[in-house]
Amino acid sequence: MKWLILAVIFLVLGFVAYRQFVEPVLKKSSQITPAPTEIIIPTKTPEEIKIISEIMTHEVLINADGAKPKVLGIKLHDQVRFVNKTSRSITVNGDTWEGVLLAPEENMTVAFDEAGNLSYKVLELAPEVTGQIFVE
Repeated sequence: MKWLILAVIFLVLGFVAYRQFVEPVLKKSSQITPAPTEIIIPTKTPEEIKIISEIMTHEVLINADGAKPKVLGIKLHDQVRFVNKTSRSITVNGDTWEGVLLAPEENMTVAFDEAGNLSYKVLELAPEVTGQIFVE
């Protein structure tokens, strides 16, 4: 009989301890919500979106005979991709950029953010290849 009374007392104390100490900790941990992952989406102004949507990329192919087209008219913010179609490395110099060495079939793209008449040249070809880009 003593054992039964001791067992009941032990169970009651265990229940009280659980309710007093363990249950509050479990409730607190279930109320903690993880911070949401922040996603930052860059926004653009309507003017920037319009400019981006109107940008064109033009190509100038450089081969042993010269550059094609030799004279190119583009709009402000357009890009020009220079493509080396020769069998050797060449350097393309421009009024607004430093010379860039291009291996065969390699290319580079230049963006034009100012209006004006610009020239470029390819030094390694004889006769020297030159061309003009008119940015309006």
